[in-house]
Amino acid sequence: MTLPPEDLEEFPYDMPLQESELIERSAMIQYGFSQNSVAAFDLAMRGDYAEKLGELVAARTLANQAIMYDISCIDAHRILASTSMPFAGNDSMMEMLLSIASLFHETIFPQAVACGNSVKRQILLSPYMRLISSIGVHAYNAAKRQKLCVDSLEEVLRLETQFFKVKKSNEYTLSHLALSYIQAAGAPTNRKSKYLDNFDKFLNFLAENKNSIKIQVNNNQNNGNNNINVNGLNNEMNRSMNRENFIQQNPMMAESSSVDSVSDAETVRKREIEEFQRLIEKQRQENDEENQENLQNEKSENKNEDEKRIPNLPHRNIRHLIELLSKYGNYIDDSVFIICKLVIFYNYRKYIQKIHQNKANDINNLNFIQTWQEVSDEISQSYPNIISQILDDSRPTKFDFSIALSSWLDLVVDFHDHLRGSDSEFYSQLHNKYGLIEMTFIKNRKKRQNVAKKGFSALDKSRDFLKDRKLMKGLNQCTLSKQYFDTANYPSNRCYLNTPFPVISNRAFAASHFNMWEIVCHDARLTLAKNCRHINSYLQLPNIASSFGCNELILRFKEIINTVNILKKDPQSPENKWTELAKESIALTSLTAFVLSKEGKLNEEVIDHLTKIGVEDYNFHIPSNPYIVEPLEWLCDNDIMF
Repeated sequence: MTLPPEDLEEFPYDMPLQESELIERSAMIQYGFSQNSVAAFDLAMRGDYAEKLGELVAARTLANQAIMYDISCIDAHRILASTSMPFAGNDSMMEMLLSIASLFHETIFPQAVACGNSVKRQILLSPYMRLISSIGVHAYNAAKRQKLCVDSLEEVLRLETQFFKVKKSNEYTLSHLALSYIQAAGAPTNRKSKYLDNFDKFLNFLAENKNSIKIQVNNNQNNGNNNINVNGLNNEMNRSMNRENFIQQNPMMAESSSVDSVSDAETVRKREIEEFQRLIEKQRQENDEENQENLQNEKSENKNEDEKRIPNLPHRNIRHLIELLSKYGNYIDDSVFIICKLVIFYNYRKYIQKIHQNKANDINNLNFIQTWQEVSDEISQSYPNIISQILDDSRPTKFDFSIALSSWLDLVVDFHDHLRGSDSEFYSQLHNKYGLIEMTFIKNRKKRQNVAKKGFSALDKSRDFLKDRKLMKGLNQCTLSKQYFDTANYPSNRCYLNTPFPVISNRAFAASHFNMWEIVCHDARLTLAKNCRHINSYLQLPNIASSFGCNELILRFKEIINTVNILKKDPQSPENKWTELAKESIALTSLTAFVLSKEGKLNEEVIDHLTKIGVEDYNFHIPSNPYIVEPLEWLCDNDIMF
């Protein structure tokens, strides 16, 4: 194959490449990547842009073409999986994305780690970092997969810290990690962080970074406009300087000592910090019990809490959130940062109250030591979209704060009471709103059964639609049915354990008529894991291989079908033969098998290895071994589960 012409103007080839993507593309050419790999990257990145624009058909077209150039193109597989979500649902999409992560670790990751050239290693790792960032964001939006969200987004930072000289994680990734920390920190088993050292660190960060300016909006209007007084440096300039310093690996902020007003402001901030240190030390001395609490106590307490911990809930608390903000706070979205600030100040509200009560008379200003009520007022003035989302249940635009605050309902209630006063109707709406999220954490057997009944009802509707050849409606009902069963099966993420196989097999049948072969492949594998005698799933195998360009596997799948035809004629055919046939089919339809087949590396030893994995690649464990990729500096042993 040859590279697609660069001067194509017709849609969808006219999708532009971003500057970072052009740099990565040039590096691939410079370091000897094949023409097919470069062409696949080019098409996949255009498909990625098309997906962001909502052009799903164009995105899928480009991704499929990229796979024809290079079947190991991680970005192309990611786009196919993510664009399948409107049809397959979030849970199935997550399973497909995790199988891509499994593919990367089976084929590319060992090569990347062993690579002696740092630039080439970064080129190999970049698609995987985009993949796990996508997994983390989707897991956050799924509400019930907190651990997967945290593991994925933290893995991006781990790889960046160890293998990259510049920052690869973007604002979107870091902001979602901060929100996931908020969600985890609000759980009863994680609300244990009361250490003043952590609070001290966050306030120092505010004083040195985010609060280097103070914006005040006056109520008096002149000529119909609000007067805005800005003291200090411009916020955007300050953030831009921080980004440049980050890339240059300079941990210190750039100083503008040539401006007298800036120097004076820095002197004031230093005095404020020193004064705060004195006050906080006084507070420590007044409370010996709190003074004795430390990180070691937290470790021992958490060991006793492990059995009580909610499934899939990571051990992340306010301490972890503060550490994240202290290092990456300048690269997190402003609206997300102020929610983090609200949560932290609310968590430490008792300490802040004591600090304000004990302030010395000679202190003129401690602006960065705000009460949570003052932060609420700041949100009300500067971020009305956050108010409408939290209090009025408006649709999220960029970040869904309701998921992060689902474990901080006490804060949401106090937040509402402070801004709008007590309202029983709001409390009722709040219960209903977060009750929907609670449905994903069902522990009551009767409620599980009721949700499962809805799953069977949706399955019956899908059968009716398929009989009437209303294939898209049938596909959607199958997806709805699977989502009900996934909810009823929580905390298990293995849908094939208790979900009736017709839910998945019927969806595979419908998806095949729309050429959604990634869905057909996913569902056929799960169907055979549930029912090794399902004939139609075997008949789809050659079509699946053909859709991925794996002509080498088509002959083998035809041999499997011949064996199936022989076995089905014998009513007494041994079950173990069907089981072995299903396991072989599941192994050969994995993405790893497709890639190795195209590369001529699919031997019997590899097939045996893939047979042992089976469909567990849909539940791939993201975090890399700590001996290969170092854990984040703010995580202790009890925080990490590899």
